[in-house]
Amino acid sequence: LDGKTIQATKAQIKAGVTVAVVDQLVPTPPGLAERVIVEADIQPGDTIAEPSAGGGALLDALLKHHQAEPDQVTAIEINAGLARDLTARYSARCVNVICQDFLQYDGPQFDKIIMTPPFKNGIDIAHIVHAFKYVKPGGRLVAICAAGPPKDKRPMRPKVRQSSGHWGPGHFSSASLMHASLQ
Repeated sequence: LDGKTIQATKAQIKAGVTVAVVDQLVPTPPGLAERVIVEADIQPGDTIAEPSAGGGALLDALLKHHQAEPDQVTAIEINAGLARDLTARYSARCVNVICQDFLQYDGPQFDKIIMTPPFKNGIDIAHIVHAFKYVKPGGRLVAICAAGPPKDKRPMRPKVRQSSGHWGPGHFSSASLMHASLQ
């Protein structure tokens, strides 16, 4: 790191900004987070989950446009420190935070799932395939996934086709946005 970067980091820390280094944390850019919320087509009364919630970028976009009611929004995050931060930031806004590996999640289904899963070694596919199990019939899953080799997407293609879903370009380099409405 150069001196300028170090000084900037020190200034951020002094200002009270928490700096976290978390394996596989990929902060979603605000513009893409907004797009996920639009694609999710969230309606009053929908139950919503954000698996692998990380720093809460999708929650920020969601709560900017929708007032959450108790038991309506659930964030699932494996990292205990991030889960504590999410609880501190969002519990007063009716977001239930679960500290758990989403791939081990076995709870209720949701009307809408919005997600930016970890991308490392194609794990985004496993997260998205797992998420399909937790979307209620008639619900919608919107996920940002790495745009790797087409063979990596094979486990999702039938579900996406069956649900009249689609792939679209994302705003990460080498990423795409996928949404599927389940019948």
